[in-house]
Amino acid sequence: MRNRITLDTKSDIDEFVAIVSQVPHKVLLVSGKGFRVNAKSIFGVLASMTFSELWVECEVDIYNLIQKFIKIESSVIDKSAPQDDFWLNVLTY
Repeated sequence: MRNRITLDTKSDIDEFVAIVSQVPHKVLLVSGKGFRVNAKSIFGVLASMTFSELWVECEVDIYNLIQKFIKIESSVIDKSAPQDDFWLNVLTY
């Protein structure tokens, strides 16, 4: 399981570490460049605050435990919104 997360406050960090510390499997925080730290370690999580992107990886699905911290990407296209014909114009030029 791999999900992008955000930890914005010290209380977020404390809560996240408390939650993942209960998971009986390895839980890692991974940067966009591949640096990895132990997500069960307060020092590891604090070090990960320098990462430009923050991902959590675990060999089991812990989504329900950490869903509060999951970062939802805004790149989902709303099909009900009017669509721009920009790419159609570019591709047919």
